Amino acid sequence: MTGENGLAQAIIFFGNALETWNGKLNTFAYGGGKLNEAAWQAFYSQVEEWFDGMNKAMSYIGKSSKINEENTDERKKKKETQRV
Repeated sequence: MTGENGLAQAIIFFGNALETWNGKLNTFAYGGGKLNEAAWQAFYSQVEEWFDGMNKAMSYIGKSSKINEENTDERKKKKETQRV
């Protein structure tokens, strides 16, 4: 990944998922309807995915792809110097 370490993508995904479920739950809460068993199971399975995604996103904090690219460039320079 160039120029971005993945944190923004993870946050956007999480925000979109929350917005989707917020809409569904508000519709049923204020519309008097009920969620069926399959919808609740889908919600609970997504909550587990959200935890995994947020843990992954937390690991991105403080890291950048530029640091990794700089390390790769330094290794390339060392190899070129050794060849001479």
